[in-house]
Amino acid sequence: MPALEEGKLAICIYGASDRSDASKAYKDLFGNYGWEDLRRRGWSASRAVDWLTTLDFVNPKQIYIGGHSRSAKASLAAAAFDDRIAGVIASSPGGGSMNFCFSDQYYTYASAEGLTRGFPTWRTPRLRLFTGRENQLPADNHMIYALVAPRPLIMSTALHDPVENTWGIERVFEQVQEVYKLLGQHQNIGLRYRPGPHAPDAGAYAAHNEFLLRASEGKSIADSFPYQPYHPWNYAAWAAKQPHMEAPSRLPVDATREQIAAQIRWLLGDAPPVKVPQAEIKQPNRADAPVKVVFGQGLSADVYYPAAAQRPNGLKLPAVLWLGSFNTSAGYKVGPGTPGDLAQDFFPRAGFVMMGYDPIGTRDRHEERRVFYDKYPN
Repeated sequence: MPALEEGKLAICIYGASDRSDASKAYKDLFGNYGWEDLRRRGWSASRAVDWLTTLDFVNPKQIYIGGHSRSAKASLAAAAFDDRIAGVIASSPGGGSMNFCFSDQYYTYASAEGLTRGFPTWRTPRLRLFTGRENQLPADNHMIYALVAPRPLIMSTALHDPVENTWGIERVFEQVQEVYKLLGQHQNIGLRYRPGPHAPDAGAYAAHNEFLLRASEGKSIADSFPYQPYHPWNYAAWAAKQPHMEAPSRLPVDATREQIAAQIRWLLGDAPPVKVPQAEIKQPNRADAPVKVVFGQGLSADVYYPAAAQRPNGLKLPAVLWLGSFNTSAGYKVGPGTPGDLAQDFFPRAGFVMMGYDPIGTRDRHEERRVFYDKYPN
């Protein structure tokens, strides 16, 4: 590697993917230990740091690490156990940014079940034993982030990422932020959202460069990447404003239908006033695109029709109202290979009209979540 001009940055790339895993070369050097792939790849990064510190033009106190998706997981595994790494760019690590107790099978390979099924060697196989009882895990992913503190850290994620969800990420960020505050370095952590799905865009790369410059100059990360949650929630503050909202008593085993309904109404709270306009239909600009229907105040839906050959004149077709899971990233279009992703294709092919819409706080309705409880506190 040639010498660098003063003030320039050097980039070191090492193999840390499934197809190019440099750490396999020393997998069995220390005996038959079952260490997971991501931790081994993180240890491999530390061996790259060993080499970097021997170069006379590298500042050993300013070696940063970053990666996207599985490489972000490996980067966190490296920095958590190697204090020589000065800071971390964690770009959409999926199950690395989200606690397993905040995920389920609809977030592709981010849940304990999905990850150990799709990539069984990435994490310890013992993780699978906690599928369905993630609350009993002795440790979760936020603790890996906490081990990085108080070094500069950016959590970089996408609004519509199928392997992450904004609600879970914000809960993790808030937990880790408390560690940074405890260590007196609250300015060293930031969370950045980008539009779109899993893959980073040009704006993400520019933001990561800005992070490196600010971190290397000792400037605040939080100033450039302030925390602006889509899901602000403070139960204690909300409850203090609701003295009349005492939880009803536990229902008896033989509770009546009306008693159960009353409990549900209490849980949902007062319905906000809604003026439902006459349904507005927006025709698509492509023959295979859904028809957009506005059916309420700020509420729209996608309606999918069977092909023209399946719609004889005058024939009334059966219809399906698709109620997908509450998926903050994808709305009713849940992740790849799941029923929600297939619904808009399967039902029209079978001769049904299908209607799907995103609940509040999901997909393109994130902004509504920020102000909902301010507008409707009950």
